[in-house]
Amino acid sequence: MWIPVGLMTISSLVMIYRGESGMPVPDHVKCKASLVIQMFAGTCT
Repeated sequence: MWIPVGLMTISSLVMIYRGESGMPVPDHVKCKASLVIQMFAGTCT
């Protein structure tokens, strides 16, 4: 039970830090297609 809560907490803190520090958005987030389609097609739509 504590492991998933810890992972979600760390993930949330990293996302907040990235948003507040002005880091650029990763390329895979800019795509309209889902991550699974990107993995199999190898392209970003």
